[in-house]
Amino acid sequence: MLGWCGSPPAVEGRGPVLERREVWSAQCLNATREQAVSAIQSALRRAMSVEGVLGAAIVDYVSRMPLGTIGNPAGLDLEEAAQRDTDVVRVNLSALAQLGYEPRRVEDILITLDTEYHLLRPLARRAHDGLFIYLVLDRDLADLDTARKELLRIEELL
Repeated sequence: MLGWCGSPPAVEGRGPVLERREVWSAQCLNATREQAVSAIQSALRRAMSVEGVLGAAIVDYVSRMPLGTIGNPAGLDLEEAAQRDTDVVRVNLSALAQLGYEPRRVEDILITLDTEYHLLRPLARRAHDGLFIYLVLDRDLADLDTARKELLRIEELL
């Protein structure tokens, strides 16, 4: 299991965005670059094995930065959606805290559309503050209960 560093550090350099993101991912996951990239890629590949999944992302909702994305849902820029859904996660966790609930009790946040489910799972372990897994699922093909159980297994990879 990789550890979360708490707040996004500055990334030095002028390399391609993906390269800078990989370096930042390693810093945030408190791992070597290779370990972080490998863990993220493994988790994303596992997410794509869930029946009905159209796309997946692992996202830092503090910095609004997707650490990795996979898939290509029709008509959806997955990276932009992942960035925008950081607001959904932050607002929901904040609202629940204001109502007296412990934000760690949140298992997932579900957005139901006419043809898709968008499932956001804040990572529960203290070592992963600020990260969530984002799945876009085909509503006709996906089984939400199965997807939720698989997200628990995916969380173990990070």
